[in-house]
Amino acid sequence: MKTVNLVNISKRYGKIFILKKINFRFESGKCYLIIGANGAGKSTLLKLINKMIFPTEGDVKLNILKIGYVPDKNVLPQSITVDKFLFTMTKIKKENFINTIMLMKYFNIYMERYKKISHLSKGMIQKVLIIQAFLGNPDILIFDEALNGLDRVMQEKLINLIKLVKDKDKIIIITSHYPSYYDEIVDMRLKVEDGKIN
Repeated sequence: MKTVNLVNISKRYGKIFILKKINFRFESGKCYLIIGANGAGKSTLLKLINKMIFPTEGDVKLNILKIGYVPDKNVLPQSITVDKFLFTMTKIKKENFINTIMLMKYFNIYMERYKKISHLSKGMIQKVLIIQAFLGNPDILIFDEALNGLDRVMQEKLINLIKLVKDKDKIIIITSHYPSYYDEIVDMRLKVEDGKIN
């Protein structure tokens, strides 16, 4: 079983603790929905799991190799085209190019592949972020407000794809201000409040 163990995790910025002594284990084959107010520490928690930042105290223990991550902000290089970015990520993540093309078609961005990322709408940028997260058969998929910018059809396509890969021994962790959208796929809801997970 693939797991992510949060062992007595605390995260502080200056004198302010965002997260306080959290202990929790995420397991493969399950989908976790993390909710909480703005600034509660949801994105901080995801970045800790993704090793983008490190805890002030405690440890994040992973027995997995690959992480797919959709951040809550656009972090894409602006001056290259969609296909150049995604095909570069395909090589880096050792994905099959056919699978990348299938994902581009699935999310209805294939016809926009020659556009520079700087010329894309918010919804199109979100699709690129989502596609790159699925590349390389990751063990864990982390979605930070992944529905933002997507129309209802694309939201349903993303949820259906998450449902499909969830059964393939993967850990799925989602944050969202629209928790009801994920009702059919979520196994456990966690609330970040006052620095704790409830």
